[in-house]
Amino acid sequence: MPARYFLSLVMWITLGIPLFANEGISFNNAIIRQPLGSQDFTAAYVNITNHRNTQLNISGADAPWTGKIEFHETVITHDRTSMRPLLQLVVVPKATLHMDPGNIHIMLFRLKLNSMSNPTITFVTADGESLPVSFEIKSIETVSAHETH
Repeated sequence: MPARYFLSLVMWITLGIPLFANEGISFNNAIIRQPLGSQDFTAAYVNITNHRNTQLNISGADAPWTGKIEFHETVITHDRTSMRPLLQLVVVPKATLHMDPGNIHIMLFRLKLNSMSNPTITFVTADGESLPVSFEIKSIETVSAHETH
């Protein structure tokens, strides 16, 4: 009998882990654009994949090394480009939200990076879930190459 329970446990772990892993959220290509000169603001980009069966609503973000974080979308109307604040980031089930220059992005204000490597931004969902993500700081040239559209 104990061997039967052990085999059941092994099968549950083997089959169950992919199911639980697919129910999560993943982040990749997390990049902060190196601020230019003495600027204390910059943009950040990350691809957010929602493996869950429910919509993901990210209502905010926080990091101790920046004074303010906002979500923005670049809008082009009548040959004029502007940024429109977004109240939240929405990722539908089984989809990826791609952030790129000239598209949806994160604005970081009142920076205090001080040669910090791989700073972390903690995203907060509408349900109160905290999702910490480590970012890589890259030059504007590298970030521009990140653009996909």
